[in-house]
Amino acid sequence: MGFDIDKILYTDIIKNVEKDEKEFKNLDLEKTIKEIYDSSLQKASDNYIIEIEKNRKHFLEITYNTEQAQEKFNVYTNNIRLDFENDTCTYNLIKKEVNKTMSDESLEAKQHIIMSMICFHINEEINSYYHKLQFIKNLPQQIYESNKTHRQFLFFKQLAKDNNPTTNKPEKESKEKLSLKAIFKNDENYNTIIHLLETHKFISQSTDNIFEWHGDNSQPSLRELKLLGTLAYVLKSKNYYHTNTPKKDIAEAFRNTFPNSTLSDAYYGKVESQLANALSYTKESEYLKTYHFIKSL
Repeated sequence: MGFDIDKILYTDIIKNVEKDEKEFKNLDLEKTIKEIYDSSLQKASDNYIIEIEKNRKHFLEITYNTEQAQEKFNVYTNNIRLDFENDTCTYNLIKKEVNKTMSDESLEAKQHIIMSMICFHINEEINSYYHKLQFIKNLPQQIYESNKTHRQFLFFKQLAKDNNPTTNKPEKESKEKLSLKAIFKNDENYNTIIHLLETHKFISQSTDNIFEWHGDNSQPSLRELKLLGTLAYVLKSKNYYHTNTPKKDIAEAFRNTFPNSTLSDAYYGKVESQLANALSYTKESEYLKTYHFIKSL
């Protein structure tokens, strides 16, 4: 009696998938991410200076004089800078977006949002349970290395600044914030869109040209942030914006106009790509249909 190898392999795959699904669903994800986040940041805080001092002593031990040791230390500090600038791990990308969009918030509030966005990434943007678990497994080292490098970079940056008084110049005034009204070609179209959104209860006015974003309460299955990204795309597809307005400017204009939202550059770019290729039977088509009152103009 022969064995059906394909059937055995298939059965094993199904068992592993079920095992990963059970393991993931048994996790208290928010609690797990908070524990990882807090412990990794504490470890980075404890070790970043120790590592710098350890390398400094090592360079002194393996060279003949302080000049040679300094040369090696300069290479080391430059590598820290490169690692900091080229850090594209998920944690760092999320942290940069939060710091950019929530610059006025407290550190505690930012950290809460970062952890929430990590949970969102795991739940919504990683497909298989196996890869969700692998991401969680690798997350402590990812956060630790990224935060440690960031701390070391800031340490050397401050050191250089302290040793070079000429760099202590007042910063230039920040440029005027972009707004939805600013990227529209004309005020008449802008006023029409705002009136329609208020009529359909998507928004309510907070101050002059600043609004609260509510989403579509009649469609609880549609995520508020993706609905906002969809609105940005629909208005772009209707040619309401100035010609060749960059995606990052669109996202920034929406963040400034709807400050209770967190429409990041990266997330809007992803939404636009999904909607541009949406088919009638996909979930994206439901988001597009929400704005029938704009598409019919």
